[in-house]
Amino acid sequence: MAVEDQLLGWYICGFRGGVGWDRIGQRLTITDRTVFKLAFKTHRIGAPPPASTITFTIRKTIGDAILASKLWGAAEDVPAVETWLEVTWDIPVYVNEGVRLLMEWGGPLGNAGRLAFFATTPSVKAGENVTRYTAGAYSGEAVAWDATYSYTYDLPLGMKGLGLGAMAKMVGV
Repeated sequence: MAVEDQLLGWYICGFRGGVGWDRIGQRLTITDRTVFKLAFKTHRIGAPPPASTITFTIRKTIGDAILASKLWGAAEDVPAVETWLEVTWDIPVYVNEGVRLLMEWGGPLGNAGRLAFFATTPSVKAGENVTRYTAGAYSGEAVAWDATYSYTYDLPLGMKGLGLGAMAKMVGV
């Protein structure tokens, strides 16, 4: 197993459905990987409505189809101190295209309770950027920001067991 991540970041904005963004995360291209886990850095601010939930999702950038989705749990259960929330997919998902790695808000609205969203600016990962969704559309895909995220993946079948030198030679580095 290997990890791809972007660990830099600070609290950029609040995240809550309907009053802010319904979905927020990172837009990127994942090439020839089977993804097992997804994590975002966050913390709770105030008291989200009791039935509000947080779901982690991988969606295609073209067509917005869901490749993987898993309920993390109740928004009110997110710690009030900086933490990493993580899910492990029930069935690992093979990805070989442009995707959005997302935290998605579900359930009622109605008060100021929300989650912090961490990101960094300027952008530190070429070809990647923050993505936000509200009112039925993605907007604010800020090329100057990168979300603070991590995902765990497995190497392609043909590259398992190879040393770094052999892998570099295969890809022409």
